[in-house]
Amino acid sequence: MKTLAIFDLDGVLVDACEWHRIALNLALKRVSNYFIPDEEHFLTYNGLPTKTKLKMLVEKKCILEEDIELISIIKQEETLKTIEANCLYDYEKNEALHYLSSRAVRIACVTNSIRDTAMKMLKKSGLASYIDLLISNEDVHNNKPSLDGYDLCLEKFKASKEECVVFEDLQACVDSAKLGGYDVRKIANHKDITLSFIQEIF
Repeated sequence: MKTLAIFDLDGVLVDACEWHRIALNLALKRVSNYFIPDEEHFLTYNGLPTKTKLKMLVEKKCILEEDIELISIIKQEETLKTIEANCLYDYEKNEALHYLSSRAVRIACVTNSIRDTAMKMLKKSGLASYIDLLISNEDVHNNKPSLDGYDLCLEKFKASKEECVVFEDLQACVDSAKLGGYDVRKIANHKDITLSFIQEIF
């Protein structure tokens, strides 16, 4: 019996991938006079934590290592502004998560976003009250596609992999979860998470 649902955030519960991309490029342009081209972002950087992206850009000699902290701060400021302006209450997701909660299914969110950003998105979309556990990139040593976040959920809930369903949009995370023995569902985008879809699984 499935008693635990683990959701990714960006691209699954909220449509935030573009907000992160825009905010990062604004910060990069301001500090380093550099931006990541759209195609390169989606092929190489999409879904990774900001600090990971910036370390990769340092290795490619696109930015200076000493600028990472400032770029991160500006990126976070721009992300929060974008969330405030664009993130709306999501009736469909609220309906789906309410169904899970009403059936005593525990709900976790495992994200590569930092906690402040993740909580802002969950509150603005109306989903925060349904989340029993939030695992941000600050709560684990290795971010996704590592299994650390999923494994921590099992530990916190004292649950088994057989009781759990993972929802991810990035193929690397889907592949990693499958290899780790998790029941994982590939999500094309946040519009896939509907009441009828959730009812078919739980």
